Amino acid sequence: MGAAVSAQQNDRSPDTACLYAWLSRDADGIEGLIAAPVGRTVMPLVTGDEARARRLEPVAAYAARMRGMPALLVKFTRAETLRTVEGA
Repeated sequence: MGAAVSAQQNDRSPDTACLYAWLSRDADGIEGLIAAPVGRTVMPLVTGDEARARRLEPVAAYAARMRGMPALLVKFTRAETLRTVEGA
């Protein structure tokens, strides 16, 4: 069975107060989320914990060198729930 989807606005804010993400910026100034090999998988460099984000810096630096683009650690502080998908 597929997951139930709620189209109603969720009045409750997400528990994570902010997200930290490593982004790359291309020559045209367009930014994108960095995903990099970690173990046997590819992981987007996003976390809700600043200390973990800083520990991902070597991975972000490697991706920046491989792509020839700078890596930026950014903090997103505003959250708005757009949709809730129920796992049932």
